[in-house]
Amino acid sequence: MMRVNGPNLKNAIMEHVQDGSIVCTDDYFGYRPMPKIFTHKPVKHSAGEYARREGDFTAHTNTVESTFSLLKRGIIGTFH
Repeated sequence: MMRVNGPNLKNAIMEHVQDGSIVCTDDYFGYRPMPKIFTHKPVKHSAGEYARREGDFTAHTNTVESTFSLLKRGIIGTFH
């Protein structure tokens, strides 16, 4: 993605996420126009929130952030 903004995020989500999915994100403003065919569960990192329990479901971005961290280390060659 050349430019991370609301319209580009919406297009990527529409292309790669199955209808009816639950999408967990941080509170980046570009996610605000999330298509209504998804359930959007933002966590508010700016308010110190990193996970939120909602019944049997926990909204968080920890798994994807860990995956991106490993990928980044692999790309720049600092795997330990």
